[in-house]
Amino acid sequence: MAFLCLAGRGSTIKRLGSGYQGAGILNFSLDWNFISFSGPMVTPWWANMNYLCGAALSAWIISPILYQLNFLDAQKFPFRSTYILNKNGQRYDQTAIIDPNTNALNATAYEEAGPIHISITFASFYFYAFAAFSSVISHMILFHGKEIWQLKVTTESKDDDIHARKMRIYEDVPDWWYGILFTVTLAIILLMGPIDGADYLPWWSIFIAIGLAATMALPLAILRAIGNASIGSNVIAEILCGYILPGRPLANAYFKAYGTCSLHQCLDLLSDLKLGHYMKIPPKAMFLSQMWGTFVAMFINFGTMKIIIGNKRQYLDGTKLDPTGQWSGTNSQVFNSATILYGLVGPARIFGKFSPYHPLLWGFLFGFLAPFPFYFLHRKFPTRKFNYINAPIIFAGLQVLPEYSTNFIAVGFIASFLSQFWILRYRKAWFNR
Repeated sequence: MAFLCLAGRGSTIKRLGSGYQGAGILNFSLDWNFISFSGPMVTPWWANMNYLCGAALSAWIISPILYQLNFLDAQKFPFRSTYILNKNGQRYDQTAIIDPNTNALNATAYEEAGPIHISITFASFYFYAFAAFSSVISHMILFHGKEIWQLKVTTESKDDDIHARKMRIYEDVPDWWYGILFTVTLAIILLMGPIDGADYLPWWSIFIAIGLAATMALPLAILRAIGNASIGSNVIAEILCGYILPGRPLANAYFKAYGTCSLHQCLDLLSDLKLGHYMKIPPKAMFLSQMWGTFVAMFINFGTMKIIIGNKRQYLDGTKLDPTGQWSGTNSQVFNSATILYGLVGPARIFGKFSPYHPLLWGFLFGFLAPFPFYFLHRKFPTRKFNYINAPIIFAGLQVLPEYSTNFIAVGFIASFLSQFWILRYRKAWFNR
């Protein structure tokens, strides 16, 4: 229910009130898909408030103001778009700048076509993504550095909790199981090079992608464990590959898959193992069920993808608009746009010294410094709960536009308040059941 759209018509009302094409200010939904979007039934109250406040700040306040101020020539382009655009605000013809023989950038054609532009919400999204990545690092060092440093001691000291004692009756998963799994999958990845040819990654870049995933696994796992929040490393993977392998979009997509998807599979596995620990499921059974589920899902997901693309491609690529509003292809278009921006054209051009998007790189410094005020306030006033202000989760919420509908924000506040604050505090017995 878009209340602003009910109050009037016009482009401004649509930009501010529409949850699908605009900011969706004060939109309200009774669809459980939107009510449950931020996980209000399972995410702690403090964590959801960080995320939802970030989302509301971005969608309802910052983005409309930036558009109104015409920041980065925002008014030349759609308010909310995940497409790459030309200087006139129309979709950029990406096929015109791809060399059909090499699938790499045709630099001459790119100079003739002109630079790529993006919407103000898309540009803001990348600023927040840069900030989220660097803020995770500084936040973990400040708030959890000591326990990370003493991880072995801390783990041993907590071995006597009730769950650990009950799980001792089961054999743990041997390390060599994970070693064999890693070796086999790595061999398959490396063998893809000779099969796929020039479009694939050089062997050494595969280890860089895996190293990125391994480096970020611990801080992102801690963030998910304490706040049920996920920070994507996809933008960093895209930029990193864009610098080391410029002008190669397909290689960039492979690099992102190995550097990002493998990381999130790792975090999902850890989450499931944690659930199995609480449910007293034998670790070996959990491991094998995960492997079997992944194997089956490989065929189901691929088949489903082929069916959807075969029947809905015109909606997914933006050739036509779905009259039902169910198929927009927003997520897949973000992937495509990022591959063109960072893989084909390259971050050196997109964020170059004379590019209008060069200031977005300040997001890295801004994000790294963001946790410091809350850390020092927590040290100064340890009982005021400043440690519950979590900069990485706020930045995750700020990234809501342009990819996601904002219909979840208002109902998310209500659902989270009821389930994680009011019922937990005033109906504890009900909550425990």
